[in-house]
Amino acid sequence: MNYYKINLILGIMLVLIAFFMYLGSHIDVPLSTFFLLPESKHLVFITKEISNTGSVVFTMGVGLFLTIILWVKKRTVDAIWFFLTLASSRIFFSLAKLLFLRHRPVFDHPFVHALNYSFPSGHSANALVLVLASFIVFNRMNMLVKLCFLGWVLLVSWSRLALGAHWTSDIIAGWGGGLLWMALAYRMREIMFLTYLRKKYALK
Repeated sequence: MNYYKINLILGIMLVLIAFFMYLGSHIDVPLSTFFLLPESKHLVFITKEISNTGSVVFTMGVGLFLTIILWVKKRTVDAIWFFLTLASSRIFFSLAKLLFLRHRPVFDHPFVHALNYSFPSGHSANALVLVLASFIVFNRMNMLVKLCFLGWVLLVSWSRLALGAHWTSDIIAGWGGGLLWMALAYRMREIMFLTYLRKKYALK
C-alpha cells in the first residue's frame, strides 16, 4: 500500500470518527474535560509554549526556512511543492472553520482565549502537514527523528486540549483533514515532477 492510499484511508477514518463525536457531544464533552490542565502557572506556561509551536507563525516560519534549504540545494520542484502544500493547507483549514462555525469550549477558568472557530483544529493540522511534507522531501530522515517529530505533533495536539482551546473531535478532525490534504498533495507532487521531466527532456 503506497503513501497516497495510507493517508487517504487513515484520513477518511479519522474524519468520520471526528464527525461522529462532533454530532454526539455526550462523547466529546467528557473527553475534552478529561484532558484539561489543573490550575498550575508553571504547567500552563509550558503547555502554552508547546501550543505556540503549532501556530501558523511558527509552522510557516519553519516551512519557509526548509523551503529555502530545498531551493539552495536546487530542488526547485520540491521547494515550490513544499511551500504551496503548507500555505494552501492553512487557507483550507481556515475556510473549513467558517463552514462549521463551531464555538470553542467554555470552561470556568479558561487558559486561552481563542477568537476564531474551533472545528477543525488548525494547530493539529499545521503540525501534521509540516511533518508529513518534511518526511516526503527529506526522505532520508532517520526513523528515530521521524518518531520525535510525530511525538511533537501529538504534544501540540494535546496542548490544545489541555488548555481548553479545542474539543477532542476538533483535534481528530485536524489529523484526519491533514492526512487527506497530504494524500492530495502527494498526487500533486507526482504531477509536478512528471510535468517537469517532460519539459526537461522535451528541450533536449
